[in-house]
Amino acid sequence: MKKIYQAALAVLFLTLIISAAPCRAEAVELDWQPYTQGLDGAKKAGKPSLVYFFADWCTYCKKMDKETFGDEEVSKYLSGNFSMVRVNTDKAKEVAQSYGVQGLPTVWFLNEKGEKLGTLPGFVPPRNFLAAAKYIGSSAYKTMKFEEFVEKDLQGK
Repeated sequence: MKKIYQAALAVLFLTLIISAAPCRAEAVELDWQPYTQGLDGAKKAGKPSLVYFFADWCTYCKKMDKETFGDEEVSKYLSGNFSMVRVNTDKAKEVAQSYGVQGLPTVWFLNEKGEKLGTLPGFVPPRNFLAAAKYIGSSAYKTMKFEEFVEKDLQGK
């Protein structure tokens, strides 16, 4: 009887711990489009594009997918403000070459007309990536330098 009582207490204790743990909100699944389809859709919608160059074998691409694009705040912002384009450099070498991709992962931001605005080479942590995405997504790049934008954002203005 004592063992049953101890087991019941252990189950109750674990249930309390699990239910008291803070729930982490889930990231929004990003709607990645193939290159041509994504750029055409961005032009029609009047949205900027994010072009993500990756390869299946790339360790930092997997880290970027999980940590940065898998971040709740990043994924929500991107899904609402960008046309998301994903390019596998092993399958679309010509496209990667046209963007001057030399290392992976690489992200290019394009305006709503498909013109290149800027690039982020390598793995970028979620917080830094979100700052760059907001700079482009809000069109702040048209009126201020990135450093000014970040300073303003940090001040909550």
